[in-house]
Amino acid sequence: LTLRWVQANVALPDLVIFSSAINPQIVTETFSTSSCAAMEGLIAPGARRLIRFDTQTANQGSTALVLGNPTTNPHFVFANCHAHYHFQNYMAYRLRRQDGQLAAIGLKVGFCILDTFRFDTSAPGTPLYNCANQGIQRGWGDLYSSTLDGQWIDITGLPDGNYIIELEVNPVGILQESDYSNNITTIPIAIGNSSSPPLNDNFANAQTLLGTSPSVAGANVNATKENIEPNHSGNTGGKSVWYQWTASATKTVTIDTVGSNFDTLLAIYTGNALNNLTLVTNNNDIIHSANLQSRVTFNAIAGTVYRIAVDGFNGANGNIIVTANQTVANDSYAACIFTGGVIGSISGSSVGATKESNEPDHAGNTGGHSTWYCWTAPLDGSVTFDTIGSPFNTLLAVYTGSSVNSATLVASNDDIDAGANLQSRVTFNAVGLTMYHIAVDGFNGDSGNAMLNWSLTAAGLSSRMVSLATGPNYGAGGAVLSYNLLPEGMFQLGITGQPQKRYSIERSCDLVTWIPLTTTVADFAGQAWFTDKAARHLTTGSGDSVCGPNQVLGVTMSAVEARFYRAVALP
Repeated sequence: LTLRWVQANVALPDLVIFSSAINPQIVTETFSTSSCAAMEGLIAPGARRLIRFDTQTANQGSTALVLGNPTTNPHFVFANCHAHYHFQNYMAYRLRRQDGQLAAIGLKVGFCILDTFRFDTSAPGTPLYNCANQGIQRGWGDLYSSTLDGQWIDITGLPDGNYIIELEVNPVGILQESDYSNNITTIPIAIGNSSSPPLNDNFANAQTLLGTSPSVAGANVNATKENIEPNHSGNTGGKSVWYQWTASATKTVTIDTVGSNFDTLLAIYTGNALNNLTLVTNNNDIIHSANLQSRVTFNAIAGTVYRIAVDGFNGANGNIIVTANQTVANDSYAACIFTGGVIGSISGSSVGATKESNEPDHAGNTGGHSTWYCWTAPLDGSVTFDTIGSPFNTLLAVYTGSSVNSATLVASNDDIDAGANLQSRVTFNAVGLTMYHIAVDGFNGDSGNAMLNWSLTAAGLSSRMVSLATGPNYGAGGAVLSYNLLPEGMFQLGITGQPQKRYSIERSCDLVTWIPLTTTVADFAGQAWFTDKAARHLTTGSGDSVCGPNQVLGVTMSAVEARFYRAVALP
C-alpha cells in the first residue's frame, strides 16, 4: 500500500522523468568482487549483460524540492564507496515484458540529488543544491548518466524479445508533490535479434501521450502497416507506429518528431477506427531536403482524442521522439528564441500566438499573432532578415531594447513586393555584439508556419572578435567555459554565453567522439551550469570512471587519460 497526499493551495515540487533523454544501450561488462557496484549489492560479480541508461529528473513544480543536510535526515544512507550520502527510495527501475509482467528490476535505490542542469528560462539562474545540501530548484533537473554505478537493469539470461523500460521517481510517495500521476515514464526496447513489432504497431494499441506537453521516445524497427491503413503525408511508408493524445484545452498544438534519427512521416487524425479516420494535418519534412523530421501545427479542441501516426519515408526506420506542445514558446518579447551566426534560418509557427497588451504594431499593421526571435550581431555589418518560405502574409520588424515597453524600432516591412510577394524583408546596419529582437507577425492577424532567414555582410573583422572566436576557453557555439571541482570529485561546468540560449553539454575522452549528456538553459545574463557526477578528478588520485585511470588533479594528462567537455549552442 502506497499513501500519497497533496496539500491544497500550497506550493509544491513536481518531479518528472524526461523519457526522450533515457538513451538505453545494451552492454556486457565484467565486475570484480572489489568493485563498488558488487560491494554495494548492485550487481553480482562476473560477466553481466546490462541495459545502461540515463535518468534526467526534472522539477516542474512551483517550488523547490528541499531535502537539506543528509547527515541529519534518516532517509539518507552514507555510501562508503562513493564517500557521500544517498537518499533512499528516490527512484525505481523496472523491465517489463510486453504483457506487462515484470521481467527484471534495477537494484539502485540511493541517489545524491542536486541541481545538475537548468531547463526553464524562468528558473533561478545559479545552482543551489549539492550533495551536502540536497534538493532540486524549480526549473532545474538532476542527471544520473549511464556511466554511473547502478544506472542499469541486469538482463543476464533474459530471452531475446521486445520489452518495456519503466522508470518511476518517488515510487513510494515519500516526497510530497503537486502531481503524482506523471512519475512513471516508459520506453520500449528490443533485446537481441527480436523480430517482434513494437507494442504500438497497430492503431488499436496506440501509446497514450499524457499532459499538455508530452515527449516520448520509441522506435518503428520491425513495425508494419495495416491493410486498410492510409498513406501518411502522401508516402507509402510501411513501418508506422501509433500514438494518441487528448487535448486538455482548445488551443494551438505543435507535434513533431525532432530528435528522431531517420526521415519521418507524421499524420494527425480523428476517429476511433482505421476505417473512419479523418485527416487533420500531415507533414513529411520540416524543411525539404534539409530537415527530414516532421512537424505539424493545428488548433486542437479540448476533449478531442487525436490519433498520431509516425512512419518512415519509403519504409525508413529507427529511433523516434514524438513531442506535443500546446504552448507557443516565443510568444512574448521576453521569451524570444535565440539565434546566432553570420547566416542562418529558423522555422517556427505563429499559430496560436498572441499580441502583448503594450506591443507595437509591426510594419504599421495591427497583426495579432506575433512570435519573437533574438539575434546578437557577431560583428559590424549590413544584415538582411526575411520571411521567405513562410506560407502566409507576414509582417517583420526589428527592435532594440531590454523590454517591449522600451523597444526602439530599427527596421520593419510588410511585403517584399506589394501584391506580388507577401513575405517580408528588412536590411540595416548591425552593430557588433548588439542584441536585436525580431518580431514575425501576420498581416491582419494571419498566421502559419514561419521561416526567418538572415545573412550578414561583415564590415570588417575586429581583432577582438578574432580573439573571442579562437580563445582557448571558447567552446563550440561561442560560449566561454569555466569549471569548479566540487566535493566527492564532481565536476561543475560553467557556461557563459547567450541569454536564455540552450546548450547541449557533451563529453569526450579523445576529442574525436563526443557523447551528449544533457541540455541546459542559460539565464538572462547568459550563464548556464552543468554538474557531472561521473567525474572523479580527486586530489586523492582516485581514477576516472569514464575515461580511464590516473585522473589526478594538477598532473598533465594525455589524450587517452583526460576528459574533455564542450557546450554546443542549439537552435
